[in-house]
Amino acid sequence: MKTKVLQQILRDASLDAEGNVLLKKTLDDIEEILIDTRNCIPDERYLAVGHHMAEVIKRAQRGEVLAKIDQDTEDQIEGSYKEKSRNILTSLKSLGDTTTSSSEIILLAIHLQCASNGF
Repeated sequence: MKTKVLQQILRDASLDAEGNVLLKKTLDDIEEILIDTRNCIPDERYLAVGHHMAEVIKRAQRGEVLAKIDQDTEDQIEGSYKEKSRNILTSLKSLGDTTTSSSEIILLAIHLQCASNGF
């Protein structure tokens, strides 16, 4: 990920020091997954994923859980992206169980699938 994009995400996120470390590690993990599937990820996609992950961390720190996502939406996401999402979010387990809720998994999987398909 370009340094400029990462700096913008970290600046916009307004996380504490621990949150910044977790966000950076998570974004590195996501980039590694996306590089395997597509060589050129637009900065806008990285910004979207980065801001999303910052919100995941903030929700976890506050103990908030997202509402359940509609099954029809969930069914449209490929299983491999759900699994990749689950693996990434498991790395945030230190923040609590909220990071591994089905809704968090699906929302991140949507980002991963869109990026892999060039959107």
